[in-house]
Amino acid sequence: MTARTMQEDVAAGTGARLPSVTVLGCGLMGSAVARALARAGAPVTAWNRDPAKARALAGDGVTAVQDARDAIAAGTVVVAVLGTYDHVEEVLGEADLTGRVVVNLTTGTPVRAAAAAERVQGRGGGYLDGAVLNLPGHVGTPENHVVVSGTPQAWEGVAGLLRHLGGTVEHVGEPAGAANSLDAAIVGGLSAPALVAAAHATRFALDAGVGPEQLLRLMDRTARRMPGYFARIVDDLREQRFATQEAALGTWAEGLSSFLGAFHAAGAPAPMVEAALADLERAAGAGHGDRALWAVAARETDVQTIV
Repeated sequence: MTARTMQEDVAAGTGARLPSVTVLGCGLMGSAVARALARAGAPVTAWNRDPAKARALAGDGVTAVQDARDAIAAGTVVVAVLGTYDHVEEVLGEADLTGRVVVNLTTGTPVRAAAAAERVQGRGGGYLDGAVLNLPGHVGTPENHVVVSGTPQAWEGVAGLLRHLGGTVEHVGEPAGAANSLDAAIVGGLSAPALVAAAHATRFALDAGVGPEQLLRLMDRTARRMPGYFARIVDDLREQRFATQEAALGTWAEGLSSFLGAFHAAGAPAPMVEAALADLERAAGAGHGDRALWAVAARETDVQTIV
């Protein structure tokens, strides 16, 4: 295949044609990304270890190739949606990345993102690390949210293209690991544990005879109160300010202990309640019992200085 350069091919959302794109990895998320960019009018080439998964995208205007080297040569923007960073490194191999931007949407860590950026830049390419903070079905819709990090030059070259992934697509910082940090915090540290907790809470309540409509109404009301709590948590942790006129951390711990007893009495699993109670008891033991609930995340060295 004939390789093209970014200068020849990239359009940064100004109405010119979109750059050629290669998507490495055709699982649920990779396939969703390939389809969304093809619908937007970008020439999209796809590669997958199982060629059948790439070929399955043909009806969506995506060209499948069997050799990863050919796939990389076909795109001026290379979007990696693979299982691990080791897979990304393996698939990119020793390919010449001059004039290309690699957008790595593989789940990983900030340290691995920084190392990947160094490798890609060392081979002449631009690098953005990113995360889709949503499910594959949301890609290309107004509900989607994508965060990317890396050099401003790399971002400016592909911003117009990536916005076709739908919803909000934002550059969150120059350090390559910034997007991974947000992914770990929002999906790993918040969304996934909250959904696991919601599943166990729902099972417990339904088994106790609570009507599903009533349960859903109260769950929705609780969710709508969360933004106010989030604002306070971010502000208070930034300022190390944990004084409270409401239920203190120790009071929350006592309440969770009672709630856990209710789950256990019903023979219901409550792993998230157990984890939360253990963390609250740890924080209370460190001297935060009379502070706000989110003092659970205070640094131990700040116990004598925070207010």
